[in-house]
Amino acid sequence: FDEPTTGLDPASRQQFYEIIRELRERGATILLCTHALTELEGNVDRVIVMNQGQKVADGSMDNLRSESGLNYRIQIKTANDNPPDTGNQWQRIDANIYRLNCEQAQKMALLGVLVQNPEVLDVNTYAPSLDEIYAHYLRREDV
Repeated sequence: FDEPTTGLDPASRQQFYEIIRELRERGATILLCTHALTELEGNVDRVIVMNQGQKVADGSMDNLRSESGLNYRIQIKTANDNPPDTGNQWQRIDANIYRLNCEQAQKMALLGVLVQNPEVLDVNTYAPSLDEIYAHYLRREDV
């Protein structure tokens, strides 16, 4: 399918991906070509990134995230307007809200420290998005 969800409203897009999942569960191979990368996340088993007709990356989302080496983001909400002392440089986003970029290998250890801290009220993690992964592989090819 080439740009299959262009012009569809959100409910129709969701229904389209439900049909795709059903077909996949029956063993069908489905090839989607799209620039709407964010809607692919969670809906595909494999991603191929193309640049000027050439394949520059191929794998599952987890594989592409790992191979890209892109940072994960951790965002926290604190009880006071100070980031926790973790030895990292936190970026202030808003009152009591801080963000940190970290390597995948550091993520779990850092989360362990954060959840033990009573001053940390909320923790969210963000993996590199497909948009970020796509841009990474295109930049790498342009070098």
